[in-house]
Amino acid sequence: MQKNHGVTLKSFSEWGQKQWSNRNKMEVEAVAVMLSWALYGAAMHWMQNQTTQAKDYINQLVQLMKNGIQLDNAMSI
Repeated sequence: MQKNHGVTLKSFSEWGQKQWSNRNKMEVEAVAVMLSWALYGAAMHWMQNQTTQAKDYINQLVQLMKNGIQLDNAMSI
Protein backbone atom coordinates (compact mmCIF):
# COMPACT_ATOMS: atom_id res chain seq x y z
CA MET A 1 0.00 0.00 0.00
CA GLN A 2 2.96 2.33 0.61
CA LYS A 3 3.83 2.25 -3.12
CA ASN A 4 0.29 3.31 -4.01
CA HIS A 5 0.57 6.18 -1.54
CA GLY A 6 3.57 7.52 -3.47
CA VAL A 7 1.60 7.39 -6.71
CA THR A 8 -1.31 9.19 -5.03
CA LEU A 9 0.99 11.87 -3.63
CA LYS A 10 2.52 12.44 -7.07
CA SER A 11 -0.95 12.67 -8.63
CA PHE A 12 -2.16 15.17 -6.04
CA SER A 13 1.03 17.17 -6.45
CA GLU A 14 0.69 17.36 -10.24
CA TRP A 15 -2.99 18.26 -9.94
CA GLY A 16 -2.19 20.95 -7.36
CA GLN A 17 0.51 22.49 -9.54
CA LYS A 18 -2.06 22.89 -12.34
CA GLN A 19 -4.85 24.11 -10.06
CA TRP A 20 -2.78 26.64 -8.16
CA SER A 21 0.01 27.58 -10.53
CA ASN A 22 0.14 31.02 -8.89
CA ARG A 23 0.83 29.56 -5.43
CA ASN A 24 4.13 28.80 -3.77
CA LYS A 25 5.35 25.29 -4.65
CA MET A 26 5.85 24.42 -0.95
CA GLU A 27 2.20 25.29 -0.21
CA VAL A 28 0.99 23.13 -3.07
CA GLU A 29 3.21 20.24 -1.95
CA ALA A 30 1.89 20.57 1.62
CA VAL A 31 -1.70 20.31 0.37
CA ALA A 32 -0.76 17.30 -1.75
CA VAL A 33 0.81 15.58 1.26
CA MET A 34 -2.23 16.25 3.43
CA LEU A 35 -4.66 15.00 0.77
CA SER A 36 -2.68 11.85 0.04
CA TRP A 37 -2.29 10.94 3.73
CA ALA A 38 -5.97 11.68 4.34
CA LEU A 39 -6.92 9.32 1.53
CA TYR A 40 -4.46 6.69 2.79
CA GLY A 41 -5.86 7.03 6.32
CA ALA A 42 -9.43 6.74 5.06
CA ALA A 43 -8.51 3.55 3.19
CA MET A 44 -6.90 2.11 6.32
CA HIS A 45 -9.94 3.07 8.38
CA TRP A 46 -12.24 1.33 5.91
CA MET A 47 -10.05 -1.80 5.90
CA GLN A 48 -10.23 -2.01 9.70
CA ASN A 49 -13.97 -1.29 10.00
CA GLN A 50 -15.66 -2.14 6.69
CA THR A 51 -19.08 -0.87 7.74
CA THR A 52 -20.00 -0.11 4.10
CA GLN A 53 -19.19 -1.56 0.71
CA ALA A 54 -15.88 -0.33 -0.73
CA LYS A 55 -17.61 1.26 -3.72
CA ASP A 56 -20.00 3.22 -1.44
CA TYR A 57 -17.15 4.36 0.80
CA ILE A 58 -15.12 5.56 -2.18
CA ASN A 59 -18.13 7.42 -3.56
CA GLN A 60 -18.50 9.22 -0.22
CA LEU A 61 -14.83 10.21 -0.25
CA VAL A 62 -15.01 11.43 -3.84
CA GLN A 63 -18.06 13.56 -3.04
CA LEU A 64 -16.26 15.12 -0.08
CA MET A 65 -13.26 15.88 -2.24
CA LYS A 66 -15.37 17.30 -5.08
CA ASN A 67 -17.50 19.50 -2.83
CA GLY A 68 -14.74 20.50 -0.45
CA ILE A 69 -14.83 19.95 3.25
CA GLN A 70 -16.50 22.86 5.01
CA LEU A 71 -15.46 22.85 8.65
CA ASP A 72 -15.55 26.59 9.30
CA ASN A 73 -18.88 26.47 11.13
CA ALA A 74 -18.58 22.91 12.35
CA MET A 75 -15.68 23.42 14.73
CA SER A 76 -13.27 25.96 16.05
CA ILE A 77 -9.78 25.40 17.31
